[in-house]
Amino acid sequence: MLLQSNKRMGYGYAPLIIALFFICLSNVALAADGVKKVTGSLKLSAMVDNQPAFSSVRWTINLKKLTENKLVRVVSKHAATVELEPGNYQIILSVNSQEEVRNITIVEKQQSSLVINLHRDD
Repeated sequence: MLLQSNKRMGYGYAPLIIALFFICLSNVALAADGVKKVTGSLKLSAMVDNQPAFSSVRWTINLKKLTENKLVRVVSKHAATVELEPGNYQIILSVNSQEEVRNITIVEKQQSSLVINLHRDD
């Protein structure tokens, strides 16, 4: 009789241990979701003949990879500040029919600025 009660007692802890295991797993998943990536910021400013370029502006931001570029974001304002993960980027400014390309490196926790001044085709 004593052996039978010990067996039952051993199995009685199994559901508790399993429940604790799943609680721990869910806490790990929640903690991973709460981790934010460290970023840097990029301040963009498009100019035409030293004046803000208010019309038909398009910034295309590509993350430079070894074999190809990955589109990260498109911005349709003449001035903007965007948060980016650290890395090397290709920035393309398109205003009307003109286009300029620049490469920039984003460093974590730092702000970079990119001002591109285009000239009108007269």
